[in-house]
Amino acid sequence: MKKKALWKDIWIEIGKSKARFLALLAIITLGVAFFAGIKAAGPDMLDTANQYYEDNNLYDLKVLSTYGLEEADIAILDETADLSVHPMRTVDIEMEGSDFLVKVFPLQSGADPVNAYALVDGRLPETSGEVALDAKQNLSSTYQIGDTITFRHESDEDLSDEEKENRISLKEQEYTVVGFVDSPMYIETIMRGSTNVGKGSLDAFVVVPESDILGSIYTEAYLTMAPTVAETGYTDAYDEQVDRLADEVELALNGRPLERINEIRAEGQRKIRDAEDELQEGKDKLAEAEQELQDARQQLDDGTALYEENRQLFLDEIAQAESTLTASQAEIDAGMAEYRAGLATYLENKSALR
Repeated sequence: MKKKALWKDIWIEIGKSKARFLALLAIITLGVAFFAGIKAAGPDMLDTANQYYEDNNLYDLKVLSTYGLEEADIAILDETADLSVHPMRTVDIEMEGSDFLVKVFPLQSGADPVNAYALVDGRLPETSGEVALDAKQNLSSTYQIGDTITFRHESDEDLSDEEKENRISLKEQEYTVVGFVDSPMYIETIMRGSTNVGKGSLDAFVVVPESDILGSIYTEAYLTMAPTVAETGYTDAYDEQVDRLADEVELALNGRPLERINEIRAEGQRKIRDAEDELQEGKDKLAEAEQELQDARQQLDDGTALYEENRQLFLDEIAQAESTLTASQAEIDAGMAEYRAGLATYLENKSALR
């Protein structure tokens, strides 16, 4: 009976103030709806983001090195549990005829590429000399499919042999635009990262065939966790998992920087020794040439002295011969005069006899 009376009083009160009741009911309904929406939006957004990252195999960790990564570094990373390693060569380069500074990524040819690209327009590059451009930046408003772009290659005249050997470069200089793509690495539309080239900030990214990026080392390595072991992104559990794996990677690579420095030093010392050997060889050849020059100079001096001696002897003999010739000529002249006088006497006597 008490419950019936209570409900009767409630309905009487509602009947007396229907407008207020409906207003409160609407406010409560909207509040509950907003709360339910907000409460569900977070998990839904996390699920959407994680599904997108999983579909495009977005990296979980990125490994960089000032001196680049070698095969030995990649082998160490491969031994790290629960991680797949994707070594990559990239190039930060300027575009001719514009102020664009872009990061050139390779289009990986494997079955499970990391940071897969989403095609927005056109197609992905298939052969050497083709390029796909960043669809979110102003490249899409500057270039069209079929346009030709030229990258500004730096001269390697001032680079050392080691820098030339470790340099990452593009196979071609001119590329034809074949499409526009999005990358899961760049969710926002403003920043594209920093660089040590040019003005220091990247304007966009571009994608070329993997075989078009040349080099003996890797510029970076992207590490991914298997979806079965990875925690949900943007959660404390995921952050802790990534931090733990980062510590494992740093521990695994702990000795590599020193080894790399020692390798570079050893290579430098070897080149110094080779240069010193070449320098010593050059000094030996120079000393040998100087000795040969001194010997030749001595021979020249001896030859000059012998020449002067023979020349003086020749001059003396010439003077003596000239003197003898003069005396002989005088005798001949005297004999000729005596002959002529005798001839004249003979002729006179002959005329007298007639």
